[in-house]
Amino acid sequence: MKPSSKTEPRGIMKLNEGLKSFNLARYDPSKELDFFILHYWTVEWDLTGKPAVTQEVISHPNVQLVLERNNSRIWGVVPNRFLRTLDGKGRVFGVKFRAGGFFPFYRKIQSELKGKSVLANTILGENVNLLEQQILDESIPEQQVNLMNSFLEGFHPERDEQIPLVNQIMDYACDHPALMKVEDLAERFGMNKRTLERVFSKYVGVSPKWVINRYRMHEILHQIEKQESINWTQLALDLGYFDQPHFIRDFKAMTGIRPTEYKGNNF
Repeated sequence: MKPSSKTEPRGIMKLNEGLKSFNLARYDPSKELDFFILHYWTVEWDLTGKPAVTQEVISHPNVQLVLERNNSRIWGVVPNRFLRTLDGKGRVFGVKFRAGGFFPFYRKIQSELKGKSVLANTILGENVNLLEQQILDESIPEQQVNLMNSFLEGFHPERDEQIPLVNQIMDYACDHPALMKVEDLAERFGMNKRTLERVFSKYVGVSPKWVINRYRMHEILHQIEKQESINWTQLALDLGYFDQPHFIRDFKAMTGIRPTEYKGNNF
């Protein structure tokens, strides 16, 4: 089965180093579910006889369903860094919903899930327990995807007309990491600021300002990961910062360290 190529991984801290300890793959959902789901993803690791590894992720503004042995959960948007320790041998299967894509399954404002995780069966029913076993026992990705497609299609989610607009707004923010003001984003889509904030609370779960800042941080990590040598001043200017101290403060607030500590060279 061909992996998804819609987007490249973003937000995984020290991705190249992390991929030495785990395998990450992503797959497209069925055409019926593409309206609601960005992609499926799997992470597998085998650290038998090796030290445990803690992976940090600067999370995305998306609700996710994560199937894990005896602990399958719905995750709302994680406001801060997400840390996960991998040890022994394991596998998880995830569903990354589009912005607003989980709303037809949940039917409540998405901000109620912000910073929370709940057992998946409390929202999706007890059948998710069987799904967990079937998918995690299955080693063929195509079969895993087919099982998840069948399960989610069975909910017959309604295509809320606001979801495409929400995703257009999100895509614009993602594609313009130098964007700084919510007012500019609202004006781009013919809304006032308060209307945009209400839409984000209902369908995304976090504020437009949070999304703007998060996508900028993803771009910073991406640039650091792919470049051998970085002109920090230019990177800060390219991403809309007026000075380096502001850039450094934002980076440290999110990652816990200065950008040069992350990269391992001198500023």
